[in-house]
Amino acid sequence: MTPASQPQKPSHMRFLLLWFAANGLGCVPRAPSPPDAPPGAAPVAGAEAATPAEPAATELSDNVTPAARAAWEACEQRSGSGCLAVGVSYANGSHGLPQDPVRAADLYERACDLGELRGCNNLAVVLEKGEGRPVDAARALELYRRNCDAKHALACRNLGRGHRDGVGTSPDRAAAAKAFRAAAALSERDCEAGVAEGCSNLGFMYRSGSEGLPKDATRAAKYLQRACDMGYKAVCSRVHATE
Repeated sequence: MTPASQPQKPSHMRFLLLWFAANGLGCVPRAPSPPDAPPGAAPVAGAEAATPAEPAATELSDNVTPAARAAWEACEQRSGSGCLAVGVSYANGSHGLPQDPVRAADLYERACDLGELRGCNNLAVVLEKGEGRPVDAARALELYRRNCDAKHALACRNLGRGHRDGVGTSPDRAAAAKAFRAAAALSERDCEAGVAEGCSNLGFMYRSGSEGLPKDATRAAKYLQRACDMGYKAVCSRVHATE
């Protein structure tokens, strides 16, 4: 809850935050994590980071939605969450923007540079999958680790999966178990605090049964429904799925 003493956000930023709440933006689709999951670590030291293209209002067509314009304007003002939102729209080809994985990756990098944890997570995902950037599993794993150290639950899940499956490293069951424990604890904290992503994480961890929590379809559906009820639309169709 925003303290009453804080100054009110400009109207376009209020619109942006509502847009996030309504659309559950924050992570590109991938298994086993939920699609569009909200996903300040800096890029890995020593890595050759591409320079993200600066967004410019003149690039927006008349088809771009007001919400996307608000996010774009926020990104121009160095808002990490704004850059993240535009990146997700490019990744999905939504809100009037064309599907462009290269541009999406650039914007995730910019969001990450601006301290947006979900931008760092999304950048790691595209580096792992080679979408918009060459595959760099080692850098992806390091970004997951940095985000997990910064208490980002989804990154801890991804870090656990990386250690479990040998993404950018040799499989390490002990390291995977440690990361999954952190993911579960952080997700529980976030869910109880009213953060939909936390409930979503718990739901998918219970559904998987291979991420540190026992397989439990009832609990999975309960947590996913809770995330859906919080406005996290990306998981609503997956509440009773079996994957």
